[in-house]
Amino acid sequence: MAFGLAPGALRFVHGAVHELPGVSSGALLFDSYHCSRYNTQTKRLTASAFEAVVRDIVLFLRGCR
Repeated sequence: MAFGLAPGALRFVHGAVHELPGVSSGALLFDSYHCSRYNTQTKRLTASAFEAVVRDIVLFLRGCR
């Protein structure tokens, strides 16, 4: 919403990376399930899946993506 996008404008998929339409700064949105007890206990989110998203963000911030 901060960029004027409607909720649901970008389809959520864990691990997906979205280029924000209409944003000239090259801003990206990285999708991840919330690391709540529900998501981790039901295995919707595993530690390795969460770490993979954080690794992708780190690589992006370092200019490797």
